[in-house]
Amino acid sequence: MADNETSADGANKSQQLGVFINNVAGPVGRLLPYIFFDRKDTKGRYAKNAFKGSFAFPKNDEKGEVNKLTTFTKARLAAIEGAQAASPADWPVDLDKQLVTKPWRDGDKKAEKDGYAGNWVIQSSAFKSCDKLRLIDRKKKDIDASAFYAGCYVMPIFTVMPYGPKTETIKIRDSETGEVTEEETRTWGVTFKLAGVMFVRDGEPIASSGGGSGVDINAIPDLPDESGDDESPL
Repeated sequence: MADNETSADGANKSQQLGVFINNVAGPVGRLLPYIFFDRKDTKGRYAKNAFKGSFAFPKNDEKGEVNKLTTFTKARLAAIEGAQAASPADWPVDLDKQLVTKPWRDGDKKAEKDGYAGNWVIQSSAFKSCDKLRLIDRKKKDIDASAFYAGCYVMPIFTVMPYGPKTETIKIRDSETGEVTEEETRTWGVTFKLAGVMFVRDGEPIASSGGGSGVDINAIPDLPDESGDDESPL
């Protein structure tokens, strides 16, 4: 039988179900570059005018045991069960939960990005209606966005919600006959919307990707004394 070639076509349709799992916090992870905590991102491809951040969680703990992201996994399952109760026609009870898109990604698949290797990564944005992101310290006191930087340890706080099903029309071309047929597929997902961030402790700063190799202090020429006659290297 000939192999088929596929291409996506048609508009995606997503149904928001009104199912929300609020105040899902933890575990502690590291903040990655590309942070919009004190102002809205006006150029985001997927979430314009939204606060956003990226977070890394180790795949293995200090003992080498697998990090199962238990808190996030439970919240994801609760969102799926909520969707099944709210809309059983679109979210059938026998739906394979592995078909529901997870909100975290395997950082090793983009290991070239700073802070991704060896981690699960969640990229999250706030609801567009959010006017101010809740930022707190470990004593739950409000703090300024300037306290956060890529590399510090934080505990993100999410609102978890299911979405879908998204309906997509797939064109399938038979590689031998050239005949094109169309099939309709459906996908489901759970998303984590950013509600707040707790600053936990300082960490090793992470440089932003694509900005060069950083600064080597030893490679910078020394400036002469202000009272000297040497010509400034600058």
